[in-house]
Amino acid sequence: MTLQNTSATSLRFSLQPAVTGTSIVADIRRASIYDGASIDSQTNDNLTISGVFVVDDLIYSQSQEMHWTRIRQQEPSTGLWSMCEIRIFSSRGGARTSVCVNWLYTGASFLTP
Repeated sequence: MTLQNTSATSLRFSLQPAVTGTSIVADIRRASIYDGASIDSQTNDNLTISGVFVVDDLIYSQSQEMHWTRIRQQEPSTGLWSMCEIRIFSSRGGARTSVCVNWLYTGASFLTP
């Protein structure tokens, strides 16, 4: 997971496999609310990530946006699944940025219906 400043007022959030040269399968759901009234969302179902994947290239960093991302990812070596929720809130051009990662579960398997 990478969060980087892209300007004086915005950030970019991206993901990539922990081990270079490997791929992971992920389900990603992102939602954000900015400027009090605008809602933005994105869904990536059964996405294969083998390099850098930009989840959001425009997260406002002047206390204008609340950003939530839920990621379910499959561990390539075991086939087991983990899911986390990432919350991002940034102020003062990124000088005060909070990133909260909450693991909902790890090491899960799913039966095919």
